[in-house]
Order: sequence, then structure tokens, then C-alpha cells
Amino acid sequence: MKQRPANPSSAPRRFRPGDRLVLTFEEVAEDGSCVAYEGPLEVRVAEMVLGCKGYVEIDHVSPHRPMAWGRVLDTRIVPSAAPPRELCLSAMQGAVRCGGCPLLPMPEADGIALKVRWLHTALASIGATPVLERRGPSLRYRNRNIYHVVADIDGLAMLASRVPAGAELADMVPCVAVLPSIDAAASQFIRALSEAPQTEWPRYLALRGNRAGEVVGELIFGRAMTAPPAWTEQLAERLGWAGWGWSVNEDAGDAVRRSEPVWAAGAASVMERYGRLELPIGTAGFAQLNAEAAGAMYELAGSWLAGAETVWDLYCGMGAIGLHGVVVGGVSKLFGAESGASSIEAARAVAATLPVQAKFEVMTAAEAFAAGWERPDAVVVNPPRKGLEPAVLAGLLALRPAKLIYMSCNPDSFARDASRLMADGYRLDEVSAHDLLPQTRHAELLARFSL
Repeated sequence: MKQRPANPSSAPRRFRPGDRLVLTFEEVAEDGSCVAYEGPLEVRVAEMVLGCKGYVEIDHVSPHRPMAWGRVLDTRIVPSAAPPRELCLSAMQGAVRCGGCPLLPMPEADGIALKVRWLHTALASIGATPVLERRGPSLRYRNRNIYHVVADIDGLAMLASRVPAGAELADMVPCVAVLPSIDAAASQFIRALSEAPQTEWPRYLALRGNRAGEVVGELIFGRAMTAPPAWTEQLAERLGWAGWGWSVNEDAGDAVRRSEPVWAAGAASVMERYGRLELPIGTAGFAQLNAEAAGAMYELAGSWLAGAETVWDLYCGMGAIGLHGVVVGGVSKLFGAESGASSIEAARAVAATLPVQAKFEVMTAAEAFAAGWERPDAVVVNPPRKGLEPAVLAGLLALRPAKLIYMSCNPDSFARDASRLMADGYRLDEVSAHDLLPQTRHAELLARFSL
């Protein structure tokens, strides 16, 4: 984020809560809020659209740095601002924003340029400036959505998303980011729920779909039960889903799932093509939201594994990277670690169809180093946003595989881990960046290290 220097010829103004300013919003911050500047002061407003001029009231001023947060009292569109490419109520000015697509109001080229700047800033410490590659549509690409099931102001059922950093909820039907089949399934669910003789609603609804239009759903209830309410079976039959299940989450926190789903009827997953493989994706297991773009990354990673006979795939999910090493790179022995049982079950099912000796186990990535696996020629890691855990990084540096493939959803944590690997003798041979989540600040990285 750029900083505006104060005018040295005059004393800086002291801003306080309650001050009102007219500001033009020029940037998007990492949290999705829009940013404007008043002299040295950076002002962030969540419910704002890039390219707008707003009349803003300051709510809070940081005591430590020139930064403030405010709310919009009135807005005006700057004539040069481009309207959203597809109507989204949550992205329109004055509406509550779900936070899912903060770059949607921007012209697409400007949003990509902004994302590239964020990316290169994050990777500056390791000297990497990859080109951002995009495959597939910029909207209607997400193959999963999780909704809060709540009542609207009329007491009718609504599928919503929690607004970032707040308790407010934004209506998520329709949503321009999800596949049309998921949007249609969400709308059908709301209509059916309003007519069902239910005594309670589920706490959450999770939908997973594929590009062929098939959908599976999971109803997540907020109290313990041995079976779902009787009305759910009739409701699911009306919706025509490929399958549905249920689970319980009594926790008061924001985590959506606390247990694996119990499948009630139909298929527990739908098949989706990622690169060279058809993978079963369900409501609980991890699968990339953008199948077309992720598939291209898996194929590239598989080609980088050529020449490696034995591979470890840590944080493997459904094993997509390691399994592409089999079909693209000729890997013959594959070991995978993932803490989610449903993901491991899917990886085992796909591996059974391929010419590979595979062993996928439900365990953490750190536990894999004590599992007694055969020493690898290459290791694949695909950690969560926080990056490699200290125990995993220490294990890799002790194991010292000749080749290391790193897939990352967070350029900041990747740069931190890459610096440590490079300090211990690894060479960063290649890093590519992929726009798996258009309209957001996220960029996915795929990197190849060698000794």
C-alpha cells in the first residue's frame, strides 16, 4: 500500500472520530476494503466501491500510525468508473458487501494490474516477479459455496454470508461467483425450505457442484442429533440433488464444520475433471474451487516431477498433484498425508485406477516424517495460508529431497518459507502465478526448488 507524505510546510491535521471528509477511493486493501487518502492519512471503508467519491465519517483513528476507518454517508460515481460486469447486489454501492469479490466493481484489467502489484510486492524479498496466468471465466467458476441459513426481516429463510469483521449478514442468492448449478440449487433450497413443515432449520448449507451441472448438498445443524429431522428427506427428494448428507456443529465459534458428514441418500460426491484426472469432490473434502485453472497447475507440477521415482505429497488433499506426477511425470511410488479422512478416501480411490504403488494416510504433514515411508526423490507441499509449520519445514531441511514442489495460496507465507529454504541451500528454479480466484486479491503460486 502506498503512503502519502505529509506537506512539510504545514503542521499535519489531527483527525478524530466524527470527522467528516469527502474522499475519492483509489485502491483496494488486503482485507477487501476500499482506500482513500487525506494528506498522510489512509482511510479504509468496507462498504465502498473503487472509483467512487464518498462522503465519509471517521469511526476510529489508529493511535500508532496514520490510518483510520470510517463509514459512508453518501457516494457519487466518478464518471470514469466502469460498472460491474454482472449485477451483484453485494458489490453495488451502498449495499452490504459479502467480501467475496472485492475487485468486482473494477475494470478487469485494472483489477489484474492491482493483483500483480500485490503479488510482486509480496515476492520482492526473493526477487521473483512471475507473470499472472488466468484460465477459465472470471465469474461463475466457484464449485462450492457454504451459506448461513437465517431468517430475513420478514421471517423467511435466507442464505447468507457473514460480512468480514462484523456480525452483519449479506444475502448470497444470487451469487455471480459460483457455478450456475450451485446458484440454482441454493434458490431451489430456499423455496423448498419455505414450504417444508420443518420445526428447525439447519445452521449452514454446503453445496458442491461440477461443470456438468450436478450438485451434492450437506445440511449442518446446530444441535446434537442421531438423525436429521424427518422433513429433510422429503425436501432433498424435491430438489433433485445427486446426493445429500448432514452433520452437526454445536460450537459457538465461526467454524462451519466440526464433524464429517453422514450421507443420507445418493452420491457423496460429484466427479470433476482437474487437468488429466477425474476427481470426486464432496462437501467436506478439500478441492480447489476453480477446476480449470487448478487443473493446469496440477499438470505443470506433474511435469516437474518427471524423473522422480518416489514422491511424498504432504498436505495432499485428494492427492491431485502427486497423482498428476503419475500420469504426467511417470512417478511409480507415491505417499500422501492429509488430516481429512474424506480427502484421503478420494485419493485412494483415484490412485487405485492408476499404475502406481500408492499409500495415502490420514495424518498431519508433520507426522509423515516419522511414518517410515521410503526416502523420496521429490516432495510436494501444498500448505494452508499460514504456510509450512515449523515442524514440517525442519523435517524438509533434515530430509533434503533433491526436488521440492511448493504450491501456495499465500504469496507472503510462501516468500517467508522460500527465503528459509534458499538460505539452507535450495535453489528456486521456477515460480509461476495463477489467478485461481478472480475478483479477489488471492494468487496461487507453484514453485520448483532443487539442491
